[in-house]
Amino acid sequence: MIKIGIIGCGYIAGKHVATISRIDRLQLAAVSDINQESMRKTITDYQSQVGKKSAVSCYENYEKLIEDPTIDIVVIAVISSLHATVAKQVMKQGKHVILEKPIALSLKEADELITISQETNSKVLVCHQLRYRPLLKKLQEMVENREFGEPYFAVSSLRLHRPVSYYNNSNWKGTWEKDGGMLVNQGIHMVDQLLWMMGQASTIYGELGKVVKTKETEDIATGILQFKNGGKGLIEANTITTPRNLGYELTLFGEKGSFSIGGMQFNELTHCYVENKENTEELRALALDKDEQYYMYLDLLDAIIDDRQPQVSLLEGKQALEAIFALYRADRMKSLIHLPIEDFNTKEMGGKIG
Repeated sequence: MIKIGIIGCGYIAGKHVATISRIDRLQLAAVSDINQESMRKTITDYQSQVGKKSAVSCYENYEKLIEDPTIDIVVIAVISSLHATVAKQVMKQGKHVILEKPIALSLKEADELITISQETNSKVLVCHQLRYRPLLKKLQEMVENREFGEPYFAVSSLRLHRPVSYYNNSNWKGTWEKDGGMLVNQGIHMVDQLLWMMGQASTIYGELGKVVKTKETEDIATGILQFKNGGKGLIEANTITTPRNLGYELTLFGEKGSFSIGGMQFNELTHCYVENKENTEELRALALDKDEQYYMYLDLLDAIIDDRQPQVSLLEGKQALEAIFALYRADRMKSLIHLPIEDFNTKEMGGKIG
């Protein structure tokens, strides 16, 4: 039995509890949060889902959970600005990590995480769970195998609604120092998908816009990317869609075909064409499987046994983060940014956009 602890018992913790309870090899053994009620709810949810009242330790001080010698894996689901700090402490205790996105709010911290994971041999799974969704995995394999031919152009879209109350209910949301920005939080999955399909970017130009004046970070982001393979990409994201979320979309145009996937849950294959291949029913069937969180956990467990890093490692997590940081810097500098970039910290944005 592998024992797991959760630091941060908010909304995201519930998704992890639902997955942990399904895997026989895992046992939730400890939780930590500054809110006692949040810890109790997380424990109650877990016990309800496994059907028994197993003992789960509570730690108001998260460092005590990290020091608990019975814990093998730690899920980090705290506010964005603490992700890197807590992850470094966990790895130095010789434990494995499930790290919510973003991995850090600076490239310096991201590089420190990578170094420490190598030094301690800790396995770190970054929660870009969409990479484990069967439909998206299949499409990425098709792109990689050149079934769509040379990838020429891809567009990644995010159209969400975040009311003013979403930011006013917390003293950290919407701040550059603790939250990190709309693209870093809501948009990072779609940026990651764009890079996963198209490969590494060589240059980025971007502009930001802000509508909600009571916060610091952007509500609108646009980016133009040049990829090392010669293809181009477009990012368009916003959290001012009214009256409710419209969802997500990723479209790729290649030499021999194209596809578009979107919808509220990003699982609707609205278009797919491959030259000399008429049947796409297999892909539409894969769209029904949205169990990516479960597959993500299984990958970590296999990585521990096989002594390798998970498929979505810190290196993969840094790639999406660096692209977003380059877009942020492009907005500040009003110039094209070449990748890789030197260290960037979201605090550099200073509350100014445009």
